[in-house]
Amino acid sequence: MLPGIPQRRKGSKLNRFSKKIEDLLSAATFAEAGEFEAAKELAKGSRKVLVVLRGSLGDFKSFTYALSVAKRIGAGLEVLFFAGHKPGSNLLDYYWELMEQNHVEFHISMERGCIKTAILRRTTKSSNIQFVVAESIEAINDDCQEEDRSLRGALKKLSCPLVLVSEMEKA
Repeated sequence: MLPGIPQRRKGSKLNRFSKKIEDLLSAATFAEAGEFEAAKELAKGSRKVLVVLRGSLGDFKSFTYALSVAKRIGAGLEVLFFAGHKPGSNLLDYYWELMEQNHVEFHISMERGCIKTAILRRTTKSSNIQFVVAESIEAINDDCQEEDRSLRGALKKLSCPLVLVSEMEKA
C-alpha cells in the first residue's frame, strides 16, 4: 500500500444493490422535475474503465488511452498498480494529477501476483467495468504460474472487452 492512495472500499452486494435502487429513484425524481439529462446520468449508473499498470514504458500508452475513453464515455477509472512492478512516486503523482485535471473519478489500488487473476477477480466483483485496458498479452501473463498462463480460458471468464494497447499499435 502506498501512503495517501485511497484504497478501494469493499462493499457487499446488498450495499451495491441499495445504491443502484437509490440512484434509480433519484433519476425518477429528476425526470419528474424535467431534468432529463441528470436523470439519464443517474440511471446509467457509475461506469468504470479498468487500466492495468506495471511500471513499464507501455503504461503511459495504456493510461492515456484509458483516460481518453473514460472521459469520452463519462466513466471513471479503476487503476491497478502491481506491487512487484511499483512505479516511481513521480509517475504515480503524474497519473493522479492527470485524472484530477480531467475531472475523472478514480480509484487506485495495489495488487500482487498474477495480473490476469487480479483482472478476473476485479471484473467478476464489479459489473460496472465496461472494459479492461492493458499493455499486452505478455503484461497480462506477468507473474502468473505456468499453468495459469492460458489466455483463452481467461478470456472466456472475462465479463467485458479487453483492449491491448501495444497490440493495437502493431495492427
